[in-house]
Amino acid sequence: MLPLAMDAPPPRQPEPAHDIATNQQIGEAALLALLKRRDPDRLLVTLFAPPSRRLALAALYAFGHELARVPEMASEPALGLIRLQWWREVTDGGRPRHEVASPLGAALDASLLDAGDLRALLAAREEELAGPLLGVAAWQAHIAATEGALAAAAGRALGATAPERTRLAALGTAYGVARLLLRMEPSARAEAAELATWGRRQLASAGGRLPYPLLGAGLIGTLARRDLHRLARNRLEAGFSPRGLGDRLAVFAAAAIGRV
Repeated sequence: MLPLAMDAPPPRQPEPAHDIATNQQIGEAALLALLKRRDPDRLLVTLFAPPSRRLALAALYAFGHELARVPEMASEPALGLIRLQWWREVTDGGRPRHEVASPLGAALDASLLDAGDLRALLAAREEELAGPLLGVAAWQAHIAATEGALAAAAGRALGATAPERTRLAALGTAYGVARLLLRMEPSARAEAAELATWGRRQLASAGGRLPYPLLGAGLIGTLARRDLHRLARNRLEAGFSPRGLGDRLAVFAAAAIGRV
């Protein structure tokens, strides 16, 4: 006996367009709030991204922060590798409900982020778990593969060309150098001086005007420039300190003229 039409489940109604927009706004607000708590520097630069790419960019930056925490929080390398594997499954198509993984997966599905870029960031953190980084060359390679690669991935999400992504990678690398120098022990002065010089060279090679759509990635270089300047003048104590009004004004000024 054929089932009556009334026995069949009603067809699923498409979600109204205004509901989709509202859900996206809620997701973006939650992700930006998360960045405000965990990575306020990247929140600041994300605000200058085109609105259509802001959620994907925020998801990328939150992903980068999640990966950076793994080596710091894992009590042993095996546990860190398990956590990184969880994120690798997201880049491979897994879609768990998670405050960062959910919008990240949505951005991947919409081709707003490149899975290869994310896997490269994962590989860099896996190498970090393999053992301590020894020597300036090792730190340079690691910073380029993490902070530099993150900035380049952000550039791809914002439509940057290959040469523009190279510039953005240099700006992100300079930022990574400044962040590292804030954590280094006073006993590592020689290494710190060499890294600082390298960071300033990265800025010199990449500074200048950037297309406005890329400022959500490139403005990180403005913060790097200010931090490296302070470090050079010994005006920045070890450890992280909250951004002041001057930092925020510098970013706004750089955005206004499109120059980092």
